[in-house]
Amino acid sequence: MKKNKMTPKEYAKFWKKLPFPVRPSRAEIEFWEKAVKDILKTNRNPRAMVLGVTPEIRNLLAQYKIETICSDISPFMVKAMTLAMDKQNPNEKIVIGDWLRMPFKDNSFDLVLSDSAQDNISLKAFDKFFSNIF
Repeated sequence: MKKNKMTPKEYAKFWKKLPFPVRPSRAEIEFWEKAVKDILKTNRNPRAMVLGVTPEIRNLLAQYKIETICSDISPFMVKAMTLAMDKQNPNEKIVIGDWLRMPFKDNSFDLVLSDSAQDNISLKAFDKFFSNIF
């Protein structure tokens, strides 16, 4: 059987057509935006970590020009989701890697955002995953 593989550009177009709950809802983006605005009241230069490369989250952080590190294990998804973004953030860096082995010092970020990242982690690894985040 022949496999049908999408290019990153095709996947980006496919992503934009997906509805909630596959993509973040407007209400979720508004929730995150309130958190971003609250942090900006006391910290003019916050650092954010995005677990994954969800374009809607990255667009929000780009809107506020927040220094952002996105961590994802898939170079394909990085490319596809970057193509799906509406805004580019000059303060964004991508780290290809495993969320269970993040190379960041404690307290490196003021905000950690994700779109159901825990759905990609085995239940046995939850303690390590959430320990890394906290």
